[in-house]
Amino acid sequence: MLYDLIFFIKKNQINKQRFLSLATNQSLKPAMNKKSYQEMSNEELINAKKVTTIAAVLLTVMLLILLGMGIYISVTKKFSALVAIPFALSPTTIINFKNLKKINQELKTRGIS
Repeated sequence: MLYDLIFFIKKNQINKQRFLSLATNQSLKPAMNKKSYQEMSNEELINAKKVTTIAAVLLTVMLLILLGMGIYISVTKKFSALVAIPFALSPTTIINFKNLKKINQELKTRGIS
């Protein structure tokens, strides 16, 4: 396994710092630096509210459609594992709505609708 890792590094020309961080299990910097809602400007908060609202609503609608399809397939044919997917993905919608609530609270503290 070590030989494979060394071969992979030589083949793909991974730099030394990245190799050391991977080898020592240190987490790399995230690709996106997320600012807290208190650090965002008013325009950024309004934009984040719009994006989060659209994402949360669309995901909720899609999961409800998927749940309906799963139930329909289960009733007409036989049980389908498709029913489990909306329940597995529902925490994502919960997180989106919690973030939306935090954004609304921050906008309210700033006196913006």
